[in-house]
Amino acid sequence: MFGLAVMLLGYLSLDIYHSKVVTTTQKNVNIVKKFPVILKRNILQYDHDIVNAILVRLFCDCDIEQITWNQVGTDFDDQEGVAISNDGARVGVRDGALLRIYELNGDDPDGSWLLIGDFIFSNDEIRVALSSDGSKVIIGDPQLYNNGTQTGGVLVFQQLSESNWTQMGQTIVRGIGSSYSVPLGICVGITDDGTRIVASAGDRYYGSNGYIKVLDWDGSDWDVQSTIAEPIPANEFGSDFGDSLALAQDGTKMVVGAPRYTPYYDSVSGAVFIYDLKEFNLIDKFLGDNAGSIDISHSFGDSVSISSDGSRFAATAWEGRKSYTKVFQFNSTTGSYYQIGDNICGRHSLPDTCRYDRYCPESLTSNGDRLYIGSYVYQITDETWTLIGENVDTDNRNSLILNEFSKDGSYAIKTNRTMNGSIVKVYQQSSDIIMF
Repeated sequence: MFGLAVMLLGYLSLDIYHSKVVTTTQKNVNIVKKFPVILKRNILQYDHDIVNAILVRLFCDCDIEQITWNQVGTDFDDQEGVAISNDGARVGVRDGALLRIYELNGDDPDGSWLLIGDFIFSNDEIRVALSSDGSKVIIGDPQLYNNGTQTGGVLVFQQLSESNWTQMGQTIVRGIGSSYSVPLGICVGITDDGTRIVASAGDRYYGSNGYIKVLDWDGSDWDVQSTIAEPIPANEFGSDFGDSLALAQDGTKMVVGAPRYTPYYDSVSGAVFIYDLKEFNLIDKFLGDNAGSIDISHSFGDSVSISSDGSRFAATAWEGRKSYTKVFQFNSTTGSYYQIGDNICGRHSLPDTCRYDRYCPESLTSNGDRLYIGSYVYQITDETWTLIGENVDTDNRNSLILNEFSKDGSYAIKTNRTMNGSIVKVYQQSSDIIMF
């Protein structure tokens, strides 16, 4: 009877929970761990994190954090948001095939967006990333042709005046006749200061092994520092090595996803690889969970993200509406990484904005202590990840959501796609502490 009462209270608390979310403290975590297991079993139909948060809310004398997202500036209609600077003041927006960069007008009380120059590039298959202040833009275009051959290409542009963007150096392409046969530009990354870039040639669409190029700016052009080939091919069809990648903001480490990596010709599990970009060597490799331990049997590494110094990184497996995320921490004593906290599983029991594969990747903040996955925000305390709030604008759960976050997690650019078109909004995060 008592367990049933708790179940009803928990049910009634769900709406309250979504607007006022428990702040993570070790005291709260310990209280939940010691709580009678039978109470959790009586409300097992709810997500484990939701259950823990409800129990803390009902029985713990602790603070509550209310996370809110406030829109910054006006909407972009019928466009798609593809990148955002660290301070949220600049965004990359694609209008059809045209990439444009906008800056928030600080003199306008209504928060309008000012177009910086003309469109930079035209192609609807491009990948885009901004430097920290948004003054440099890297563009990957795997559809680029060179002398009749699809080589793919990577271009970097810099703002040299208020209205003009100028290409930095030459367009970087896969050499014709190269042993690396897949087009370049599947994924791209750029450091805070824009002096180091990375670009991948994944094999998802091209049936060949992938690779990564690492290049530094020498003052007049891009100089190749290393070409990182896929580690021992996993299977005859390729592993999608380079289908996702993330570069640390200081340029010292890089994590690469291979979501169809198949170890020992067994079931596909996916894998992630973490590299030291000082010595250009592989530090660690981690496989996804196999089909016997989780419903998702493959695609680990479908998306990856990394902290600013590379000391922590995250990787996610997506399969339809199911997902799990692992976070790894660098151990300076052993010189290797280890998983920090348990797997963070997707929210199967509640409506979610992540309705389709690959459209809601995880995003790890620059200091690595906060994680955004789909509709939810997690924070780590004492190696325990705890759900602390909802993600950006979860009111319209029937549309396809695409989110990009600034590295500190305080800003987000969000695209809602519906049958009637799309709309882009930029948000800033704020939170208030409420006492019981």
